[in-house]
Amino acid sequence: MHRFLGFASLALVGCFSGGDNPAADAGTDTSPATEAGTETWADGKTIDTDVVIPEGATVTIAPGATITVGSNVSIRVEGALACASAAGTHATLTGSAWQGIKVAVHGTVTLDGLDVTNAVTALDVSGDGKNTYDHGTITNAAPFVIATGAALSTTGAKVVKAAGLARVSGSLTASYLDMDANDHGAIVTLDKTAVLSLEDSTIHNSGKLGSTSAPDQLTDNGAATFHVAYSDISGAHCGFHFDQASVFDIDHITVHDVTNGADFWGTSTSGTRTIKSSNWQNVVENFDETNVNGVISVDGCYTTGTNKLKDTQVTITNASSTPIAGAGPR
Repeated sequence: MHRFLGFASLALVGCFSGGDNPAADAGTDTSPATEAGTETWADGKTIDTDVVIPEGATVTIAPGATITVGSNVSIRVEGALACASAAGTHATLTGSAWQGIKVAVHGTVTLDGLDVTNAVTALDVSGDGKNTYDHGTITNAAPFVIATGAALSTTGAKVVKAAGLARVSGSLTASYLDMDANDHGAIVTLDKTAVLSLEDSTIHNSGKLGSTSAPDQLTDNGAATFHVAYSDISGAHCGFHFDQASVFDIDHITVHDVTNGADFWGTSTSGTRTIKSSNWQNVVENFDETNVNGVISVDGCYTTGTNKLKDTQVTITNASSTPIAGAGPR
């Protein structure tokens, strides 16, 4: 059953319970009214059935509010969901094994300072609008699923003990992301039209598998743009894995405490693939090449491991004898 938050009737159909709803125990439908298509979720609210925010309606999560969501319940956004709680105490959506926020095709989320805990997927985005998730912490959840044609940007977010990786078929623009992949790998692109831009971020792993066996942190399984710059990546079998990749641009990053810095397991022969001004430290192999690859340019990098290259498609030039300064978050 879905609960619709609508404004045409100036009422919400369904039943919310919480500290602001004292008549709920009496069995009376005291669902909060809406005004001009707006609704505010206050501290202490409990959501125990699926919610749909319809097109044209806006729900705002109050600053500092803690909202508890029931098991297997989802919040579907066809209109707009907003939160502005970066200053002071963050707002929180929490529960036990709830489904998360699902952004429909015309829905939008503008979330600043919202923490999300114990969801299956924190944000599952199909929306073609401007969706943002900033300065929030996602705990024990897969952080993002972004459908083809959809877009999400995030600044200053943190992922603690991820329960799955971020799956990008659309567009993800992330800066100052601190992500603990927790033995799941961090981000994978899955479509030839996908766009990933990751800057000034730290990708690491607190899982039990450690740097020798944990899944690869950043995987390019096809993308129109795969850009990673000024970031620190550690704690997995591979820092990068390229398979079916057509383009990538890696600049001023440090990969360390992994088995392989980057695996080249198949790229197109068109497009450009560059790695420059980066450090590959405490690795067994800097670069491992197999299958058929187009030209891959590695320029001005500092490396400490060996290379396993099958042909001349990977060109290494201007190798540095000392670590590259500034190769990491700015």
